Amino acid sequence: MTIEIKIMSRFFAFIYGPMIAKTEAACLQDWRKELLANAYGKVLEVGAGTGANIYFYPQQVQELIISEPDEFMRKRLLENLENSSLKNTQIKTFGMENIDLDDNSVDCVVSTLVCCSVTSPHEALKQGKRQPNHPL
Repeated sequence: MTIEIKIMSRFFAFIYGPMIAKTEAACLQDWRKELLANAYGKVLEVGAGTGANIYFYPQQVQELIISEPDEFMRKRLLENLENSSLKNTQIKTFGMENIDLDDNSVDCVVSTLVCCSVTSPHEALKQGKRQPNHPL
């Protein structure tokens, strides 16, 4: 990663939360809550960003694997995770195009607002599809 990209990545991770706060309050939080209401068992969230979804996982989620490839977003994610009530979580660094888990190893896959950073949407969806035992 070049120094310029690293600076931009750090800057974006810093401003992302405040930048999207009004949209989160207007609709995204409701959408997240609705989307995650049926999540259960062992869940994989790929491209977790700063962790906006972590407050909306229902109690039927027994294990949560959270992956975020960007080191600066992951730092914010870890800070938010410390402030959440989630237990039994793992943090990974792979991206959506390269899910480093065995096929059918989770019950559902969550990915929100991530496709803008995916270089191959087709490969990302293919990777996500090979994971769930029982898709939502």
